[in-house]
Amino acid sequence: MRTALSAAAAAALLLTAACGAEESPPNIAGEYVESNDVKNDVYPTASTAEDRMANLASMGPPEQIIGSLFFPAPCAETDIEECSPGTDAYEAIEDFAGSDPEFFMRFLLVRYEDTSLELMPVYVARDGDGETALIDIEGGRYEDLDDFRQSNDLFGSGDWIMTAKDITDVEADIDVVTVTGRTAPAWMPWLVGAGAAAVLALAAAILVRKLRHRAGPE
Repeated sequence: MRTALSAAAAAALLLTAACGAEESPPNIAGEYVESNDVKNDVYPTASTAEDRMANLASMGPPEQIIGSLFFPAPCAETDIEECSPGTDAYEAIEDFAGSDPEFFMRFLLVRYEDTSLELMPVYVARDGDGETALIDIEGGRYEDLDDFRQSNDLFGSGDWIMTAKDITDVEADIDVVTVTGRTAPAWMPWLVGAGAAAVLALAAAILVRKLRHRAGPE
């Protein structure tokens, strides 16, 4: 009985702890600087990590290099390749900002669960009233970074992204954050809590059965 109760209590404790645990973000900026295998990288990639870091160092301090990735580039004023969104993304931009829309490109620095890295463009469309919306490469539209993390189909909760905190603000100074690419579904805490309750109920049932058995027939 003691073994069964101990196992049940341990399982319940683990379930409860998992509900509130927050994983520390990886050092994506450091991994980016050292990696010579970043998908869609806009900076020169050398054959070794040492050469790559030397090349980047010659361009400026690390914070300047990383910060430049998240600067909102006005697509009407530049011919960079990333300012040519695919059909789905451009249709979503037009749907929000009208024909001949004003829009900006900025990057997400993505670290996937398998530790591979990618620079992925996203777009910020601005309508005639100055309102902005985030558009991803598949044409998904979001109000802000939190909305994107809750609703996008690009990433899982094991992926991480580094980008501007106020991702739809194209005028303010850039405050960089590292967050999971997808938040846990809203029902997840309820499911974890229900699992813990079920384990405790099972432990109680085992305890009652053991006590009745020990007491013997009345």
